[in-house]
Amino acid sequence: MQAAIHHGGAGTNATTLRHGIPSTVVAFFADQPAWGRTLEQLGVSPATHRLSRLSTEALAASIRALAGEPRFRQRARELQQLLASEDGVAFTAGAIEARLAAMR
Repeated sequence: MQAAIHHGGAGTNATTLRHGIPSTVVAFFADQPAWGRTLEQLGVSPATHRLSRLSTEALAASIRALAGEPRFRQRARELQQLLASEDGVAFTAGAIEARLAAMR
């Protein structure tokens, strides 16, 4: 898959990052704009769009950027490797256990 255009939910963002896919968010609710901006800051997205203000031109520009600018794909692959090297479940379990131990 060259790129994804999606709503920007946390799970969808995590999936695109986990699979090294650059994307752009078309947000319509709640935390989606914030997740879109996070993807921009991470360097895997050219823009975040709000559905209520979306234009054909703006979406086309994002698609052209995702397809034509290798930096988005390269950064997505870098983050994919970083995420693959982490053991998120073990880290989270350790953090919870440490917190519970501190509460005793």
